Amino acid sequence: DLVASIAVGIVDGQVLIDLNYEEEAYDKGDVADVPLAIIPSTGQFTLLQMDGKIKKDELMKALELGKKSVEQIINIQRAALKKKFEVE
Repeated sequence: DLVASIAVGIVDGQVLIDLNYEEEAYDKGDVADVPLAIIPSTGQFTLLQMDGKIKKDELMKALELGKKSVEQIINIQRAALKKKFEVE
């Protein structure tokens, strides 16, 4: 199976995907950066890391958003692989 990954996080209470430097360096409130990787066929996390402060309910929202985002990424990966290796 393929493995897909993304970073999600919280910046001042807002759940975000793929934080940029300015968001990670935000100093006016709590920030959390949560890189994760998922095996799409099983939904299992193969990587889960957290930097920063995050509440449990925010973490759960971020993980759900991450799962949905990984589904989109894996569809793009599969399409690219099929296109690259399709038999003519």
